Amino acid sequence: MKFKIDSHLLRIIQENPGMQTEPISKIAEDFCKRFIDAGLIEDTPENYGAIVLQATYDKPVIRVLECLSTFLFGELKPIHCDVFDDFCNMTIIGDGNCQVCGGTLEPYDSEEREIPSGDYDIPPTYKVTKYIYKCPVCGQIIQSETEL
Repeated sequence: MKFKIDSHLLRIIQENPGMQTEPISKIAEDFCKRFIDAGLIEDTPENYGAIVLQATYDKPVIRVLECLSTFLFGELKPIHCDVFDDFCNMTIIGDGNCQVCGGTLEPYDSEEREIPSGDYDIPPTYKVTKYIYKCPVCGQIIQSETEL
């Protein structure tokens, strides 16, 4: 699980000397892991595609602010309201292959093409031309020429 970090918050994160050389994907995973370890966000498929505010609505705001401050600055510091708003509006993405929420795509349907056998007594064979997958979390339908 990871966060989809917007550009404004990413600039603030990369101002931290320890984060300047890290790739964005690693920062997003570490950022999310910090909140999972603190018990502020649960790593469940119900949270995939949701914003952080929805996932932390029942947690004390002061604990969320403390965790955010220590991740961004390495210590407890005041957080500007714009930074907190950006944080609350980040999307939680799962580790699966859905492009929208990160859920795991499941086979839904396929399109097939008939290949005639050339003989009346032998039934034709079929070749799959398109695989169709559906995400059980967000309902996104994705078509692919190859199997995932």
